[in-house]
Amino acid sequence: RYLVGKLWCWSVISLLPATQRVHLIWITKKKIGKMALQNRFVCKTISAFLTSIHADLTALELDRIYISRQHMSRLSNAFSKAPYLRELAFRECDVGLLFEALAEALSRCPCLQHLVMDTLSPVNISGLASLCQSLKGSLHSLSLVNMGINGEDCGKLVNILLKDDSSLESLNLSCNQLRTEGCQLIMEALRFNTSLKSLELCGNEIMETGATFIARALSNNHTLRVLKLPWNRLKEKGFQSILSGLGKNNTLEELDLRWNGISAQGIKKLNRMLKGKNPCEIGLRDVKLGTIVNSGTPKIPLSSPGKNS
Repeated sequence: RYLVGKLWCWSVISLLPATQRVHLIWITKKKIGKMALQNRFVCKTISAFLTSIHADLTALELDRIYISRQHMSRLSNAFSKAPYLRELAFRECDVGLLFEALAEALSRCPCLQHLVMDTLSPVNISGLASLCQSLKGSLHSLSLVNMGINGEDCGKLVNILLKDDSSLESLNLSCNQLRTEGCQLIMEALRFNTSLKSLELCGNEIMETGATFIARALSNNHTLRVLKLPWNRLKEKGFQSILSGLGKNNTLEELDLRWNGISAQGIKKLNRMLKGKNPCEIGLRDVKLGTIVNSGTPKIPLSSPGKNS
C-alpha cells in the first residue's frame, strides 16, 4: 500500500509545473511520514511492512499486535532504516518479556523524542527500566498508561526518569497502582527536578496521605506547568494539603482535580487564595461543578453550595 501510494504521488507530481512541485513534495512527505500498524495485519504482513520502512519516516504507531522475538529483530533492523523517527507508540501490544530487546532496538533511533507505551502486557519492570535508561538523554515525553506499575516499581523508574540529567518534559503514569508509596517517590524527586513540565497521575489511588507529598513538591518545584490528578480520592483533607503547597507556587498553570470529592467550601477557599496570583486552569467537572477555564482570578459557579462534588 505504501509503495503504490508513493508511486501515485510521484506520478502526479511529475505532471505539475516545476514551480508547484516543491510545495506538493513537502505535503506528500508529511502525509507518508506518519503510518499506523493495525491489528488487521497478520504476522507475515507485519514483517513485510517493517522491511519496507523508509528513511523519511518520522512517526510510527503499533496498535494491538503481538510482537515475537522474530518481529523484534525485524523492528531493530527497520529502526536503523528510519534515522529521523521522532514519535513511536505501542498501544495494547503484547511484547512478552522482550523489553530488553526492545530497548536495544530503540537505541537505533537517535532522534526519538516521544514514546507511548500504553497497556502493554506482560510488563517486565527491569526491562522497562533498561529501556528508560537507554533513552533518558533524548526522550522529551513518555506515556506509561495502565502498565500495572506499583509503588515499588515506580522507585526504579523515578531514579532514571527524574534525575538531574534527564531531558524528560512530560510524564504520564495514569491508571497504574502507584498509591501513596509511588506518589511519595515521584514527589520527592520532583522537588529537585528542573526539566519536567507536565505530570499526569490520574486514577492511582493517591489518597489524602499522598496529597501531603504533592504539597511539598509544589512548594519547592518551579518548573512544573501541568499537574493532573483526577480520580485519586484526595477528598477535602487532601485538597487542603494541596492548597497549602499551591500558595507557595507561582509557576503551575493547569491543575486538574476532577472527581476527588472536593466540597463547595473548598472551592471558595481556592478562589480567595488565588486572588492576585497567576492565572490557573481548574478542571472540576462532574454533575455539580462545571468546567471553568480561568483568566485572572478564578470564578467558579456552584450549582449546589455546601454539597460535596
